[in-house]
This record gives sequence, C-alpha cells and structure tokens, in this order.
Amino acid sequence: MIIKKASERAKETIQQLLTFSRQTEQKYQPVKLQDIIKECMNPIRISMPSTRKLNHEVDDGCPPVFADPTQLHQVIMNLGVNAQLAIE
Repeated sequence: MIIKKASERAKETIQQLLTFSRQTEQKYQPVKLQDIIKECMNPIRISMPSTRKLNHEVDDGCPPVFADPTQLHQVIMNLGVNAQLAIE
C-alpha cells in the first residue's frame, strides 16, 4: 500500500512537472484539504530532527476546494520544508 501510494505521488509529480513546462493541463477537482495535509504530515515529520514536534489542526468541517491535488500537495510539502529551514 505504501509503495502504491508513493508511485502514484511520483506519477502526479511528473504530471505537475509537465504542467509546469506547459506540456499537459492541470486537473482541477474538488479536494479535501484535510486529506492532503494529513498525507503530507508523515514525510515532513520524517525529514525533521527527532527533537522537534509537528502538530496540525484542520477543521473537519472545512469544505472541499476546487484545485489540482498534486499542486496542493507540493505547496504543503514546501511550506513544511520552508518552516523547518526557518527554524534552523
């Protein structure tokens, strides 16, 4: 299951790179931010020193947004990395 999720995320990342280079179109769809944020927490947590604690709170009542899920994933991952670098 973990390998399948990772390969799907890699596929989406490649699609995002192609979109960035304008070789493919973005795929907008209703996306629950809660799911994307929860999915990003583990990779961000793994990349942090064990002396740091990562907390997140997302209102379960937050309505879906119409967006490209791969782009949202990248934004959240970048925010996590940037926050970590800022703390250092």
